[in-house]
Amino acid sequence: MRLQLCCLLHAAAAARSGFLNREKYAAVDTERAVADAGGATVKVGAPQHAQVVLHQTEPRAPSMIHDRKRHAWRLWSEGFHAESLDGVAWKQTRLDVKGHVFEDPSRRERKRRYKAFANGEALSSSDGLHFTRAKDGRAPSSIRSAFYDSRRRSYVAYKELGNATSVRYESEVWPGPYASKLLHDAPAIVIPYYSIYVGITDACRFAWSGDALEWTVLAGGVIEECHTPLNPLRDPATGELRVYAFDGKKNASLTLYRFHADGFAGLRSPSTSIITSRVLPCKGRAPVVTA
Repeated sequence: MRLQLCCLLHAAAAARSGFLNREKYAAVDTERAVADAGGATVKVGAPQHAQVVLHQTEPRAPSMIHDRKRHAWRLWSEGFHAESLDGVAWKQTRLDVKGHVFEDPSRRERKRRYKAFANGEALSSSDGLHFTRAKDGRAPSSIRSAFYDSRRRSYVAYKELGNATSVRYESEVWPGPYASKLLHDAPAIVIPYYSIYVGITDACRFAWSGDALEWTVLAGGVIEECHTPLNPLRDPATGELRVYAFDGKKNASLTLYRFHADGFAGLRSPSTSIITSRVLPCKGRAPVVTA
């Protein structure tokens, strides 16, 4: 019997229950969700299919988001910006943004919700097209991923140094200054994912962490033929995890890899297993387990 779980529990009104996670816990989360895996092991599922969505020479410093306000997928790189309603058909425009762009969901930054790290400067924008520099901003450079961490209420960025080594930067305020921490055996492409953090290396190998500092590589977590991945993204409409990557074997075209919402990563067992969760207080309707 094979068990493959992605999302363990939906906690109704979780924001009022004191949980760090608002809605769901991942089955790979042995720190907060799973107390005993019953012999099952954590593995990454295979993507549903690979699809070339953009024929573009591999750019420098690419970054991508799903824009919640515009309900669109957006891609930035040096020299161009692209936008898509479905993440498959893209429209490109020329735009000179030389840095990593991400969307800031914090309420205090509603009018400047697009942020960018560019050549040691902190940039912000109201539309993702026209950026201004923060006064006296001191930001890291050559960033591979960045986001606003609502759990820690801080801005976080990662820089790749090579040989599975990265630098993690963090600041409570956008302009900085940013404190740095050297991480070994850690990815430089990181996103918050339900109750955990998901990371992916340049070799397209998945890892997970409960605190974004100590990382565990997921067994079987390699996307074949993937060359240079962008930050993974969760589709808010379907729940699936999307990984966009520039694939050298396809002339550096942008390729989309889709993972089903309940098939990205989870617990697998060659026989019947009983998986025991930790005590998870919740309010409202009863918890739900998906498999």
